[in-house]
Amino acid sequence: MEKRGIDEALADALGHLAHIIHNEVGWEPEGTFLYAEFEPGVVAAGLYQEPSDRVICHEPGDTLFAALSDLWYQADPDKRWRSLRYTLVGGKFEASVEYPDQWDGSESYHDRLARIRALKYGAKPIEYAPLPGMDV
Repeated sequence: MEKRGIDEALADALGHLAHIIHNEVGWEPEGTFLYAEFEPGVVAAGLYQEPSDRVICHEPGDTLFAALSDLWYQADPDKRWRSLRYTLVGGKFEASVEYPDQWDGSESYHDRLARIRALKYGAKPIEYAPLPGMDV
């Protein structure tokens, strides 16, 4: 994926995501990986944590979805990205975006997500955290 420059306003907004992630899921965000895809009116996202020999997927809450949507809509319509990869490392974030001209429209969201998770985590098993308010 080609990385294009992230402007200062976007960098500030991306920096704020770490606080939202911490508040929503309650863990220190170090090492957290966020993958999100965007199109008008839709944000699909997952939060991943790697505590040891497994990966835990957390469903983002409403505050994070709203922040991601706001972030996308604040961008110039000609410069909106299709996906965001965001990782917290050493108290800072690393982010990259993929633009529509870099997009493989033949790949489904689920296939793309499986490919991205495999690139990031290899064959580690994925566990899904219970949704907030659900008894396990």
